[in-house]
Amino acid sequence: MKRSFSQTLLACLLACLMLASGMILGVGAEAAFPENAAPTAVYLDGKEVLPGECIILESVTYVPLRNFCNLFENCKITWNAKTSTATVKTDDLTLTVQSGAVYITANGHYYYTVGEIRNLGGHLYVPI
Repeated sequence: MKRSFSQTLLACLLACLMLASGMILGVGAEAAFPENAAPTAVYLDGKEVLPGECIILESVTYVPLRNFCNLFENCKITWNAKTSTATVKTDDLTLTVQSGAVYITANGHYYYTVGEIRNLGGHLYVPI
């Protein structure tokens, strides 16, 4: 049975919350990472995703939300510069992620993360 995009995204997000209590945003390897950040591999369904874009910072793994969302079909992401908030929408899921926050919202529910959501080089990175 084929999973819908929303089910796959939700399953991945819940797994991330269970493993490290977090989320995602941002873009690529060109982002300005802090000196103490180390590159790391992240896997989804046994395959490495976003090589060179994921980092470990202060013992927390961060991934770029925008590029992560681009891995899925029917995923729309918007940015509100005034509030520094990204909104990710699928048919069944709405996530909001704000720079500097220590939580994300999923369909109106708050999920606390293991680290602060960071804006690195103009791209949001969320702990997983």
